[in-house]
Amino acid sequence: RASELPAEVIAFMAMLSHLFACVRRAIEHEGRDSTDFAQAAQVYYDCFAWAYALLTFGGVAEGVTPAMRMLELVLVTVRGVVLAQGTRASMLFSIASYHRSAGAHSGDDLQPGGGRTAPPPSRSERPRHVA
Repeated sequence: RASELPAEVIAFMAMLSHLFACVRRAIEHEGRDSTDFAQAAQVYYDCFAWAYALLTFGGVAEGVTPAMRMLELVLVTVRGVVLAQGTRASMLFSIASYHRSAGAHSGDDLQPGGGRTAPPPSRSERPRHVA
């Protein structure tokens, strides 16, 4: 499962970047549709690269219009949420891994004080009850 995680993170960031690239394209190029595929692809690539860079590396490009400034504010907020959730998931994964490895050695490793408990007494060492 852990080996699939980087691919999932990259795919998630690509989907978010695509979403923000489309919104940026709609804001910046309102009413100016391109009939040339190469030009449209270049505009999309520029928008996607902008969104991916801001999501992954940080920083804020100063938007010229109020709509672009609002989009950048939303993007920065999403980046913070993604970072917080990633940190949370990483911590939970580490804690679970620690408990699995501790349980593999001995279930008694997690006793208060860090010590092991004594093994149960053998049958010959048990006190006998007299009636």
